[in-house]
Amino acid sequence: MTMMKKMIKPALLALAISMTLGSTLATAAERNTTGTLAIHGFQPLLPLVGAKGELKPGAEVTISDEYYAYFDRDNKPGTDSEKDISKDEEKAIIQWYIRNESDAAAALPLPADAWGTGLTFTIPFVDKDGNDIDYANERKILSFRIVPLTENGLPDIGKAVEVKNSVILAGSVVPTDVPPSELPVIPDNPYTPGEDPTAPGDRTPEVTGPGGNNPPTDPDGPSDGSGVIYPSGDGFLVRIAYAKLDTNGAVIINATTGLPELDLDRIVYDDLADATKTKLIDPVDAYGNRLLDADGITELAQIPVSLKTPTIPTVKAQYAVAIYEAKRDENGNFLRDATTNAVLVKEDEGVPINMVGAFKNSIKWTLGASGQQGAPTLTTPASNELMSEFDGELIFNTQENNDVAKAVSSVASEQGLVIGVTFEDNIAAPINRGTAPAAPIETPAE
Repeated sequence: MTMMKKMIKPALLALAISMTLGSTLATAAERNTTGTLAIHGFQPLLPLVGAKGELKPGAEVTISDEYYAYFDRDNKPGTDSEKDISKDEEKAIIQWYIRNESDAAAALPLPADAWGTGLTFTIPFVDKDGNDIDYANERKILSFRIVPLTENGLPDIGKAVEVKNSVILAGSVVPTDVPPSELPVIPDNPYTPGEDPTAPGDRTPEVTGPGGNNPPTDPDGPSDGSGVIYPSGDGFLVRIAYAKLDTNGAVIINATTGLPELDLDRIVYDDLADATKTKLIDPVDAYGNRLLDADGITELAQIPVSLKTPTIPTVKAQYAVAIYEAKRDENGNFLRDATTNAVLVKEDEGVPINMVGAFKNSIKWTLGASGQQGAPTLTTPASNELMSEFDGELIFNTQENNDVAKAVSSVASEQGLVIGVTFEDNIAAPINRGTAPAAPIETPAE
């Protein structure tokens, strides 16, 4: 019996193995792995980026079309399979900044708190807190950041291009293994394809204005290339008044500014005033005597005058000129006094800032025919030739013995003429700087 058990066990084992193999073969199936991470291509790039617009408060600036290039190596040749949306009105990631000129040499990145976003940016009159920006004295520049974007690529975002100063071109650094033939063709390309276009001298001619890149032949005059946002000319307002005199009759010069002081109680011309308002004044001669009626006895009644010309100028007097910059709201409108409606001007510790020193080289006093108040002009060619005697002077003397006055007046002094001032209101103009246009600034390469 024992032997019988020993003989059966191997047979049973074989049968069991056979049944197991048969079961396994009957249920065999195809197996699939799970997927890997998504296949990534190349980041989109902007090999060249430049701005376009005029550097002055209130002007609109945007990304240039002429000096702009998009590149994604995953694009199929001759197609735009990875659509560029870097400048798309709704999808673009573009940030704009107003910064100090000294920040142009500061290390990147640009700060996070942008002054504005989007394809276009209006250079503001006020800062982010609503305070007036003193462009005339603080030397502000425009900077921007733009992110390369593709609508359907992976990755769909590239490294941001940061432009420290809007007068300079910039761009993504293109990998060295990219053949130049694959890069986009740019009309009048100002740099060698594949190079980092941040070297000094790579500039966009589409940024204009006194601080832009206007060439010497430009109809508006050459720019200084600094990228500085200079205040616009229509914001400079003129005031002419009798000069303040000391006890010896000499003009008082302000010890801080070095400029003649004006007697604000005797203003003869005032751009700051509300020209629609009037006041009554006594008609008097140079001695202060009341003017008389035809009978030589009866004093003339008071006469109404515009607040723009509130005082009668006289001979044998000295006049000083001041130029102020108007304050503006965020829309560029002049801010005015709630009571007088006079234009408010920029101040330093409550004292209006007289900017006449910045324009002294272009200032000309003019003598015009009677009735031309507000727009005095010279009336004869002879007087134009003699006007050089008044160029660049901050003080004008009226006197009986005045050769220039004789050229335009029928009497020996300026009687019957009106006084005016002309000046070049571009604060950065070569005549105001007293030099030829400055050499373009150099922005270090990254």
